[in-house]
Amino acid sequence: KAMQIPYEIRYIDKQKGRGVVATEFISKYSMVWTGLDHAVFRTEQDFKAFLKRIGYDLACDVLQWAYVEPCDLDDYDKLSKLN
Repeated sequence: KAMQIPYEIRYIDKQKGRGVVATEFISKYSMVWTGLDHAVFRTEQDFKAFLKRIGYDLACDVLQWAYVEPCDLDDYDKLSKLN
C-alpha cells in the first residue's frame, strides 16, 4: 500500500482533471506516500503486455500517472527478488 493516509480520487476541474485528495487532516511531517508499491518492467514488450492484461480504462490511468526512473540491471535483479 503506497498511500499512507486516507484518500480518494476526485474530479478537480476541467483544467486539472482528476487528483488524489486526502479525506482527513494531514499533520506536518506525516508520511503520505511510500515508493515501495511499484512495478518494474525490463522491456517495452513486458510493459505493453501488462497494459493489455489490465484493460483499456486502467491502462489509460497507468499511462497518465506512470513515470520512468533509470534502473541498471543490478538494481532490476535486486527488485525482481522482492516481487
